[in-house]
Amino acid sequence: MKPIKLLLLAVTGIVIFIFFIDKRKEKINKMALEDLNLKLTAVVTNIDEMAGINNLGIITAHILHTNVTAYDPRDSIEFYYCVIKDSTIEIYDHAVKKMIGDTINIDTKRKLQCRGSEWNEKTTTPIELNTNKNYYDYIKRTTRFKR
Repeated sequence: MKPIKLLLLAVTGIVIFIFFIDKRKEKINKMALEDLNLKLTAVVTNIDEMAGINNLGIITAHILHTNVTAYDPRDSIEFYYCVIKDSTIEIYDHAVKKMIGDTINIDTKRKLQCRGSEWNEKTTTPIELNTNKNYYDYIKRTTRFKR
């Protein structure tokens, strides 16, 4: 084969690979975030930081207001954003100790979260579901919601 044909074949393969990864990510986000349709306000009470992986950890918070009072997707989906039980939420996301005491607002349908009591541009960030299997192993070992 000529080098140009090989290059075109390689580029086509890469584009197809990226397309399927993107579609898989869309499906996971729909199941774990959009379909949950969680609207929640809570106060952060504890942070468990996972060593070595980009500030990931477990945010534990006391729920002040929510439209979902109980949620445990661990048996139904591989990757999930949170577990809710007994007025407590564990959020699996970026977590730093300085968040303790902060109010957080979450809207999974819009894939947004906000630190502080009011939604505003300065404190609103997108929610992105992490699909690192080592992170979920850490969650299973560290969660307050043991099985």
